[in-house]
Amino acid sequence: MNREEFIKDFTELGVILTDFCESERNHQVLIEAITETKRGNDFFFEQMQLSAIKNIAAKFLCEEKLIQWLARYDSVNYSFDRCVSVIGAGNLPLVVFHDYISVLAAGMKAEIKLSSRDKYLLPLIHNILCEINQFWSDKVLFVESLPNSPTFIIASGNSSTMKMVNDSYPEVPSILRGSRFSVALLDGSETLDDLRRLSDDISLYFGMGCRSISTLLVPHNYDFKELSICLGAKSELLQNKDFSDSRRYNKAILKMKNSWFIDSGVFILSEFEVLPPPIGCVNIIRCKPDGYSDFINSKFGQIQAVASKFDRLGGVMLGECQSPELWDYPDGIDTVMTLLQL
Repeated sequence: MNREEFIKDFTELGVILTDFCESERNHQVLIEAITETKRGNDFFFEQMQLSAIKNIAAKFLCEEKLIQWLARYDSVNYSFDRCVSVIGAGNLPLVVFHDYISVLAAGMKAEIKLSSRDKYLLPLIHNILCEINQFWSDKVLFVESLPNSPTFIIASGNSSTMKMVNDSYPEVPSILRGSRFSVALLDGSETLDDLRRLSDDISLYFGMGCRSISTLLVPHNYDFKELSICLGAKSELLQNKDFSDSRRYNKAILKMKNSWFIDSGVFILSEFEVLPPPIGCVNIIRCKPDGYSDFINSKFGQIQAVASKFDRLGGVMLGECQSPELWDYPDGIDTVMTLLQL
């Protein structure tokens, strides 16, 4: 195995997944995995699972992007025996895929403890990779629990997950990722298309990812009418009982407190005290645009991504938050480089 073969195998995997997303022909096992995942996790709508697969195929498994990504690193020994333990989160479909490909790109083996909420798709996709090249068959092991003495841990999740890892493996080197949130900077010049793209960044995956925009920085006189219409078009989210219950509960609390809010029909927009706000809600922070950077700097370490109509403060364009590149590492920690330096 060498870098060229790595790129070839994962590019072929991307072609297969792209074909599935476009036609769903000859991929009955993938359809069954998506159906089974939805049955066990009502937040993982079939279309959201397809969105995750499509983004992985387009951004992670494209030959040009794989070449650009791997060019950052020196020659890798793909026969290295070191095993990395990975604890996958269950807030987004296939959210653990980036750690999966990063460990393999570093030439190491991965033992992956999947979330019970997302345990079908990645093993199936790995099986497809093994059909492309049997070399990968012994590089990944899916486990129910981590070993007593792991050599390195990568974990993503909430604060309780981070505490569990810290308490259980205090001496083991690790990359631990806690909760983060993403922000959009608006100035009133956004077009209807801009706001539609923003509403996608807010609503995809029910807003539960660290790259989901949950906070909007706006001028004091910002007009929310068109954004509210765009968010109201995401009515399919109301099919989820937990989402509907959360928005209804938080709307009732805001009414009791006589607080300002806007009900788009789907998301509740208000000035919440917690970051990120509750599910089904969007936090509004009013300030002068020249003060946006002060807020961003004050929340350093908590913000995952910043989006705006214009590329400012090192952010991304509206509509691109949920489509990271291979080199957009969570928390800014280069997973591959970290592993290569072990």
